[in-house]
Amino acid sequence: MKMEEEKVKAAEEEETWSKETVPKVIRIVSTRLSQRDIISLLLVSPWLHRTLVSYPSLWLVIDLREMNNAGNRLVSALSIPRYRHVREINLEFAQDIEDRHLELLKTKCLGSLQDLESLNLNGCQKISDKGIEIISSTCPELKVFSIYWNVRVTDIGIQHLVKNCKHIIDLNLSGCKNLLDKSLQLIADNYQELESLNLTRCVKLTDGGLQKILIKCSSLRSLNLYALSGYIMMSQYLCIIFSLSVRISNLLDWLYF
Repeated sequence: MKMEEEKVKAAEEEETWSKETVPKVIRIVSTRLSQRDIISLLLVSPWLHRTLVSYPSLWLVIDLREMNNAGNRLVSALSIPRYRHVREINLEFAQDIEDRHLELLKTKCLGSLQDLESLNLNGCQKISDKGIEIISSTCPELKVFSIYWNVRVTDIGIQHLVKNCKHIIDLNLSGCKNLLDKSLQLIADNYQELESLNLTRCVKLTDGGLQKILIKCSSLRSLNLYALSGYIMMSQYLCIIFSLSVRISNLLDWLYF
C-alpha cells in the first residue's frame, strides 16, 4: 500500500512539474531559441505544446530555409489564422518556390502579409520580375528585402519593388547580374532612407549608377560593392563616400577592378 501511495505521489509531482514548472522554464528559455528549435519542442509534451502555441513570437516568423516543397509549405502556413501578423519570412535557398506560389499568397493569404517587414528570397532562382511584382504589391510595410543570386531579376523587378514598397531600408541584390544602372536610379530616387545596400557581383552596374546612390541615399551606412568590374572609382566618389561615413565592404577588392 505504501509503495502504491509513493507511486501516486511521484506521478502527481511529475505532472505538477510538467504542467507548471516546465512551461515557466520554457517561457524564459524560448526567448533565446530559434523558431525551428521552438517548433521542435512542440512535439515533446502536450504541456509544452500548450505553452508554446500561445507564445506570440512563434507566429511572427516563418523559417523555411533550405526546405523542400517550400512554396506549398508557405501557402499552408499563411492559411493558419495564427500567422495573420507574420513579420518575417525566410526562404533562403528553399526549394520549389516559384512565382505561382506568390500568386497564391496574393489570392488566398493577402491579409496575412500586410504586416510583413522582412522577406528573404536568397537563392530562389525560380522567382522572376513577375514574382517581385506580386509579392511587393502584397507587402506594403516591407523594410528588409533580400534576393541574392537571382539572374532572372532585372530593372523591371526593381521598378515594381520601389513602386509598391516605400519603406525599404535594407536591400540585398547581390549576384543579380542583369541589373543595370536604371535600378540604381530607381533606388536612389525612391529609397533615400536606405541604410544598407549589397550590390556584390552586379557586374553590369557602372560609376554613373553608383554616383546617384551616393548623392541621394544620405542615410546609407553599409554598401557592399565586391567584384564589380564596371566601376572606375573616381576620386570624387571617394569624397562623397567618406563624407557620408558609409562603410564599404571589400573596398580594397573593389579598387583593384
